[in-house]
Amino acid sequence: MLRSAKRATLAVALRVLAQLGKTERATRLTHKRRPVRWSAGKRAALHRWGVKFDLNLDDNVQRTLYYTGWYERPFLEFLRSELRKDDVFVDVGAHVGIVSAYAAQFAGRVFCFEPAPDSVEALHQSLARLPNVVVLAVAVGEKTGTLCLRTDPGWHAMDASTRSAYTEGDLVCMAPMIRFDEWSATQPRVDIVKIDVEGGEANVLRGMSRTLGRLKPRVVIVELSPARLAVAGSSEAEIARLLCDYQLEAMIGQNAVFRRIS
Repeated sequence: MLRSAKRATLAVALRVLAQLGKTERATRLTHKRRPVRWSAGKRAALHRWGVKFDLNLDDNVQRTLYYTGWYERPFLEFLRSELRKDDVFVDVGAHVGIVSAYAAQFAGRVFCFEPAPDSVEALHQSLARLPNVVVLAVAVGEKTGTLCLRTDPGWHAMDASTRSAYTEGDLVCMAPMIRFDEWSATQPRVDIVKIDVEGGEANVLRGMSRTLGRLKPRVVIVELSPARLAVAGSSEAEIARLLCDYQLEAMIGQNAVFRRIS
C-alpha cells in the first residue's frame, strides 16, 4: 500500500513536470532506482489520447508513459505536425500502441504491426475503441516465414519494448512474418511509415522495396541504434542505401526521419 501511494504521488509530480515542458527530465527520473523498485511487478491504468492503457510497469517504456504521461514527446509532436487527416500511418513494431494511439488522433487510418501475443492483446484492449486503427498480429521482415522473438538479458524479462530477434534471452514466441510488400499490394496508399524493431529495421526495408517505388510514402521513420544494427549484421549506412530515394531530414532521439526526394 505504501509503494502504491508513492507511485501515485510520483506520477502526479512527474506529469506536472512534463506539463511544464520538462519531459526529458521527468523521463530520466522514471529510470532511477526507487521508481523502478516501487514499480516492480505492478500494473497501472492510464487514460491518454482517448485510450485506456493497462500498463506493465516492468517495461521501461510503459513505466515512462505512466509516470510522465508521455514517451518520446518530441517525436510524437513531430508526428502531430506531419500527419494529415487523410494519411495512412503504418506502425511497424507497435509495442502496446503508444505511437499508434497518438497518431490515430490526426491520421485517417493507422495500421499496427506487432508479433508478440501479449503486446497484441494489449493493442486490442487499448485501441479497440478507435475506429481508424487496425492491428495486425505479425512480424514484418525480408521474407515470409517465422520470427524468433527473444527477451533482452540486459533488461527486465517483462520489458516488451526491448525484445528482439537478435538477442540471446529467453524465447518469447515464434511469430509469423510477412514482407511489407505482400501486405501493401492491396493498399491504395501509405503515407508515413515508422519502423522500430530492435535491430531488424534493414530487414523490414528490404521487404518493402516495391512499396517504396509504387506507393512512395513521403516519410519513413527508422529507429537507428548502431549497436543493435551491428548485432543484426546491418548499419546506418545500409539503412541509407535502402532508402536511396529519401533524404535524412532529422534525428529525433533515435528516430531517423527520412523524407522522399524523388
